[in-house]
Amino acid sequence: MDSESFRRLVARAPRLPGVYRMLDASGEVLYVGKADRLRTRLQSYTHPERLGPRIRRLLAQVADVEITVTASSAEALLLESNLIKHHRPRYNIIFRDDKSYPYIRLVETLGFPRFVLYRARRPTGRCFGPYPHPPAVRQTLQQLSRFFRLRNCNDRFFTNRHRPCLQYEIGHCSAPCVGLVTPEAYAASVAQAVRFLEGNTHDVLDALHAEMTQAAERYEFEKAAEIRDRILQIRQIQTHQIVSRQGGDLDVIALAERPPLRAVSLMRIRSGRTLGTWSYPARGGLEETAEDTLRAFLLQHYAAGDPPPPEIVLDRPLPDAAAVAEALGKERGTAPRLTAGRRGDRRRWVAMVEENALHALALKHAGEALQQGILGELTALVAAPHPLHRVACFDVSHTGGEATVASCVVAGPEGLLKSAYRRYNIRTADPGDDYHALEEALRRALRPRAGGKGEEEGTDERPDLLLIDGGLRQRDVARRVLAELGLDRRIAILAIAKGPARKVGEEKIYGTAHDEPLALDPHSPVVHFLQRLRDEAHRFAIRGHRERLRRRSGSSTLEGIRGLGPKRRRALLVHFGGLHDLARAGVEDIARVPGFHRTLAERVYRSLHDEPPA
Repeated sequence: MDSESFRRLVARAPRLPGVYRMLDASGEVLYVGKADRLRTRLQSYTHPERLGPRIRRLLAQVADVEITVTASSAEALLLESNLIKHHRPRYNIIFRDDKSYPYIRLVETLGFPRFVLYRARRPTGRCFGPYPHPPAVRQTLQQLSRFFRLRNCNDRFFTNRHRPCLQYEIGHCSAPCVGLVTPEAYAASVAQAVRFLEGNTHDVLDALHAEMTQAAERYEFEKAAEIRDRILQIRQIQTHQIVSRQGGDLDVIALAERPPLRAVSLMRIRSGRTLGTWSYPARGGLEETAEDTLRAFLLQHYAAGDPPPPEIVLDRPLPDAAAVAEALGKERGTAPRLTAGRRGDRRRWVAMVEENALHALALKHAGEALQQGILGELTALVAAPHPLHRVACFDVSHTGGEATVASCVVAGPEGLLKSAYRRYNIRTADPGDDYHALEEALRRALRPRAGGKGEEEGTDERPDLLLIDGGLRQRDVARRVLAELGLDRRIAILAIAKGPARKVGEEKIYGTAHDEPLALDPHSPVVHFLQRLRDEAHRFAIRGHRERLRRRSGSSTLEGIRGLGPKRRRALLVHFGGLHDLARAGVEDIARVPGFHRTLAERVYRSLHDEPPA
């Protein structure tokens, strides 16, 4: 869109609250913005000399601007948030949180419920959390077993028990599987555990005190001593968890800056106890203020996660806090109170969260600096004409030539780019022909995209360096494909081949032109980076191959393992009581199953843990 057309559009824009969308020539949304007065906001783009380089680069790509008028600033905020969530525009601030949240879920089966780790963005059923990471969930599950003696085994294991297991012997289970506890007593323990997870620790302690007193009055001193120990354990945990003795639910949010990086940290407090701290790096954006970044986080986070608590404590006041709170209330049904933590406990909490945000930012900055250094050394190693920004590693996996899958994993200045990972189901190569399988994968990955879009705008996703898992023959395949596609002057090649004993650290690394391995220090960060990328490609290819095998045969995880037929699979499942407990077994445990030897046990173990074959 030329400057004159843009000025005419601005002149027609209303002086009302609303949202504007900037689109490129193909109709893709580049940026979504909101304004209390649309014309005034859009007029700020008509003076390029006052704008930063990123905004000028955006305006150079804009072909059209769409405007939506809203009834209020709160509705504009809400619409902006929904459009950003839907379109994920390139120039907006995006808080990437691709992982599902870990929860504790109550599973009510067989009359004796149990608590399990559960991942979901929007949990269903009776769930508690979310927690900051899986180790926090596992630690809480261990506490539940120790305090309330609840089962943690799966249903198949539970129904096949004839005597108590080790968990009963160490006092972490009441053995409902063999009838050593009544359903009524077990249900009472589950109810106490639920109150504990909800933060009602005082109610749990009162109930345990009453139970201990009754046991002592009946002269059941061993039982009373056991309950006393449980009370002491809960109190010990409670002293580490209490943040506010007044109780209450709230979130504490702070932003840290280290230009050009920003990160937001959030601490959840429920019933006066902290559930942990999460950090979210901010990506993209134009030249937003810290308040703009904080507002974007609030709208994106609470639109995708849990409903907001009654109070959200911020490290700084927002100029439009009332409109943000109203927007959150419309989106989730509960309008929170936004406050700035300036005194008392709230000031202390904000300081804690700010420290977490700064720590997360420092780690991110250090990681990116290390990655930039490695890419710089690789640029010199392959004598690339321009700095390397994108490295792709290819690997091929199959079982006896069946269900061949090639993987492509990608790394850039920020580390591994999992959104750019790709798998290719090989269609044209003969079974077991790794060279033609690699050639097919490379052609499909490097072929020009329809429309020729990308290179002119700096968004071409083709790599600057190919890392091939293999030796000289695999490298030559890649070299031939690049030459035929006209990319041999632009993309460099490295091949990483296992040493004679296939031991880590003895790999040979070959460059594009020479048949002699490069002289590299095996302990250098560059070699470690190449090994890590190779191992990631292994893992990704093997998982894709196994998934393809399972889809093809409708089989279980154990099918496709060489030497493991139906009888041995059945023997494994009977011996361990199911896949869940088999996955927790070691190689020695598997080797003890009748009909198994260590080599087969290692194959089974590697298959269950997605490790490449030895």
